[in-house]
Amino acid sequence: GLHPLIRQYAGQKLAEDPQEERRVKDQHALYYVRRLAQWERGLKSSRQVETLHEMAQKIDNLRQAWQWMISHYPAANGNAAFPPALIHKALFSLSLFYELRYRNWEAISLFRESVERLNAARGEFQPEEDQRNLDAILGHITAYLGLHHYYILQHQQAREYLDEALRLLENSPSRVERAQAQVMLSTIYSKQGQLQKAAGLLEQSRATFREEGDAWWYSLSLNHLGVSYRQSGRIQESQE
Repeated sequence: GLHPLIRQYAGQKLAEDPQEERRVKDQHALYYVRRLAQWERGLKSSRQVETLHEMAQKIDNLRQAWQWMISHYPAANGNAAFPPALIHKALFSLSLFYELRYRNWEAISLFRESVERLNAARGEFQPEEDQRNLDAILGHITAYLGLHHYYILQHQQAREYLDEALRLLENSPSRVERAQAQVMLSTIYSKQGQLQKAAGLLEQSRATFREEGDAWWYSLSLNHLGVSYRQSGRIQESQE
């Protein structure tokens, strides 16, 4: 990479032209957010370890790109540079990186900041479709915020975030993202001994993943459902 002094000088020169600075930072953010989305496939494959290593080399750029995108999302949404599908894929990759590298506190800080920023910008989203897309993105980030609280054993906080995520995702076009939040919440229900509620959420999410053709999440929900059935004594169902 560039020497820190050269990078500092380039940043200062760029700041002298706000329009050019915005263009360069938009391009930087778009490049790395797209990389995050592309890494989703590798993270769901036998190349997971190699993909995590590649991401680790770029994590500062990835975090900065995510923050820039979120902080400018209404404008970015207006020019369609960051469509919701791209953001959902990027979020999965970024969250899984923090999870598998045991960097949950960093994820919590980043995703909490993202939720606060999007909530503050809600008034900037006028058409109903933009509102629904905002709720889908906000709900998905909130779900992962809850998941990372679960990993640091803050189960009540995790449940509150996941309940809020499902509320936001209730009427959104993001069926898969809602089903993902159901899988996350089912884990907390299981931990709290509410096995029937956990199984109910997993049955719903499994059906969604099957209908949407999402094999990775379908397998995950099926595995969790089998565990839930065994824990509640439904042995025959767990073997089907």
